[in-house]
Amino acid sequence: MPYRVAMILYPLVSIAIVVAKPGPVGKLAKAKAFSPEMARRPESLEIKNAAITMENPIRSGLIVPTGDGRFYVDLKKYRRRKISLIATLAIVGVALGAGLLLLETRAPI
Repeated sequence: MPYRVAMILYPLVSIAIVVAKPGPVGKLAKAKAFSPEMARRPESLEIKNAAITMENPIRSGLIVPTGDGRFYVDLKKYRRRKISLIATLAIVGVALGAGLLLLETRAPI
């Protein structure tokens, strides 16, 4: 029984750690950089290796450069991404919970 619970909890904890790790998008959002007027420079938010860590979010349009070295988060895309992530985690949690129930109700061999 404990191994079955651990098999389900381990992936959930791993996902939670990855999600909780503050990346460049999270740091910009925490600084409330949601418009060109509130845009911030990566150095001011202690975003290390900004050229590398911000490459994918910029390409996807989640982070928008202002052209003068400052960046902001597209609020609409940020909210959509956050809702999508929560929905995905909820579905995975329900599926794993159902799997655990099925394992527990199965008769021993």
